[in-house]
Amino acid sequence: MKKSTAMLSTLVALALVSSLAAYAADQTATSGTSEAKAPTLVDKLKASYSATFYGPSITNPVGSLQPDSWTGDGSSPLVLKNKVYLGYKFTKDIALGPVFYWKNYTREKQFILQDPYVKLTHNKLYTNDKFNIYGELDVSAPVSTQSRNDKLITSVTGRLDPSYQIGSSRFSLYMCAAATANIYAASTPAKTAGKLNRYTFYAGPALNYQIRSNLTAFVLYELNAKYTNANGFEDDGTDLEPGISWDITKNLNFSPALDIKTGNRISLGTTSFIASLSWKLL
Repeated sequence: MKKSTAMLSTLVALALVSSLAAYAADQTATSGTSEAKAPTLVDKLKASYSATFYGPSITNPVGSLQPDSWTGDGSSPLVLKNKVYLGYKFTKDIALGPVFYWKNYTREKQFILQDPYVKLTHNKLYTNDKFNIYGELDVSAPVSTQSRNDKLITSVTGRLDPSYQIGSSRFSLYMCAAATANIYAASTPAKTAGKLNRYTFYAGPALNYQIRSNLTAFVLYELNAKYTNANGFEDDGTDLEPGISWDITKNLNFSPALDIKTGNRISLGTTSFIASLSWKLL
């Protein structure tokens, strides 16, 4: 637990120091170019909408439930996760802004608000030729019903996404790695507190193959883990996602995939459809 806390602190410090250094360098470069046109407020803004749909089993494509990862039986309703982001760009690579997050459950036709969060992003935290690292720091506000019931104070997430272009080939490697610390109020009942996720961890290595300039095939393997006071560290599921990423336009991306659960045994009954849409508004 101490190691995970130290890792998260390192991520936070690295992101902040790098962001401030890059911002100072950009300001210096801008002041030295007197003829450069001053950016407008719109030029400094970023806005986007993203949605991820978690669908039914491929053995029952018209079903209204997601399959259980162990048995394949319908266990939870289909869900659409939505996020709207509005950010301010300090430089072309560094931005800060809020993310509004909600879920739509198709069967119950429910709209459930999730915890919004503020994220600090750096597109080129480290870059060297064909290698790049994207960095992100998120801090949430506990406004959802679940978070208020759990007496969550905030969640802090550090994320690093390294990517590497393999020579002059069409192949590239990608990895998303994230660690989250959930901070709860001291008044949370001990029985409840022991079952709450204190830390969560995610790793998603992927292999990409560029078919065309706007079309990429990928295979993503996801690993999840969590830490609770009651049980310590636990595996929280793994899955394999083969799919494609299609840039319909320069601002609109659609990525369908199969979600193959690998925690128990691979079967058609536990494999489901998944799709994401990303729309850059500004």
